[in-house]
Amino acid sequence: MPLAEIRESKLDIRTHFSVAKLSELTESVKQKGIITPLLVRPHNGHLEIAAGHRRYRAATAAGLVAAPVIVREMDDPTFLEILTMENLQHEEGHPMDEAVGYQRLLELPGYTVDKVATRVGKSTSYVYDRIHLTKLIKPLQVTFLADEISVGHAIVLARLTAADQQRCLNAERGGLFTEERTLWSWSAGIPEKEERKAISVKELQAWGGDAGGGG
Repeated sequence: MPLAEIRESKLDIRTHFSVAKLSELTESVKQKGIITPLLVRPHNGHLEIAAGHRRYRAATAAGLVAAPVIVREMDDPTFLEILTMENLQHEEGHPMDEAVGYQRLLELPGYTVDKVATRVGKSTSYVYDRIHLTKLIKPLQVTFLADEISVGHAIVLARLTAADQQRCLNAERGGLFTEERTLWSWSAGIPEKEERKAISVKELQAWGGDAGGGG
């Protein structure tokens, strides 16, 4: 089908695509084409992708005008399940995207944490920890997605109240970040960007204990 008739789904949870891996896939598509068809459904006058967003992007970047597809009629719950499971199976997915994906599956009929854990091949405690990340306040989600803090930091922070999360983020001293330093572009002789350094996860756990958090 022509790529012009295919659309990425607005329901796609993934916010992170590895630039390096997408470049590798693009080169592969240039040489061999798309081997595995995209799975799509007819929707609002075009074909909406359920599985194959990376292949679609690689095909577009490679300059292809058409791609092999499997067209299947799907209702919204079925489409959402396939779309979410497809994203959760990719190793390069961000933990925050995982959290949203697991939470979305729990909103579908018949899904429990145990069922989600079985379907994705993870322990129930792992799934619970990921789901709990949805309790992060928006600014901390942005900080996490920018890789300024680790998943260990994020799990500890998500257990705090929203007020304590905000206080930890805003504190100039004794909060989440211990220092901020300027990275210089020595060739141009000007500041390039500011970089913050987070306290250790152990220090953050101690901070959370002092704050009396729980969330």
